[in-house]
Amino acid sequence: MIKAFVTSATTYSEAFQAMSKYRLWKYAIIPGFLSMMVAGAVLAWALRYADDLASWIMSIYPFEWGQDLITSVLSWFSGAIMIVLGLFILRYLVMIVASPFMGSLSEKVEAAMTGQLAPSVSMGQMIRDVIRGLRIALRNIFREIFLTLIITIAGFVIPIFGNMVAAVCVLAVQAYYAGFGNIDYTLERKRFSVKDSVRFVGANKGMALGNGAGWLVLMLIPVLGWFLAPALGTVAATKNALEQLDQRTYSLF
Repeated sequence: MIKAFVTSATTYSEAFQAMSKYRLWKYAIIPGFLSMMVAGAVLAWALRYADDLASWIMSIYPFEWGQDLITSVLSWFSGAIMIVLGLFILRYLVMIVASPFMGSLSEKVEAAMTGQLAPSVSMGQMIRDVIRGLRIALRNIFREIFLTLIITIAGFVIPIFGNMVAAVCVLAVQAYYAGFGNIDYTLERKRFSVKDSVRFVGANKGMALGNGAGWLVLMLIPVLGWFLAPALGTVAATKNALEQLDQRTYSLF
């Protein structure tokens, strides 16, 4: 799993070079700018309401002792909550607005790597793909929220380093589902059912975590990272997924 994680995460450097080699940047422009707009809006929202969240929690704190300490802790904690929540909202919004473009990008990458063009898709198949995509998105959203809540509660219960461990675990959950979304562009094109996609990603957790970790790192870099994340995440995930499906090594060059 560690090897798969490292391989998946480092594929981003290959993906960047492949975008130029195969002249794929035109597929990144629209989703990149959409990603930048969504990320900017979510960041502004998170900064706007972080202090409000801390103030609201303090307003229901019933004691006078320890208020300074509690205020300091809450300022940090509310900021952390808004960052995690912002990343969660940001990721799904970006994937929703970029999805139509990323599917095409993934298809072009596969054609460049394998020399095989994807078969044409009928209108009926497109509708089925949209329904399938919504099913996976809803499934992942509810599961991610549930796991995040469980981890957050556990972080309060476990003393000393509980919050730090919980924060790392929450980011790992976010990385896994971000990678899942990027990998699924390929699985959808291969006509994987929802159950088959879940099984494939579950069997390749290191790949999903590595791809998602790279995606999250890029989304933490203002402007340029926001622009690059959708395209590079898709290209990297396409290469890794194809290699796992075909049990052979492909080159992006």
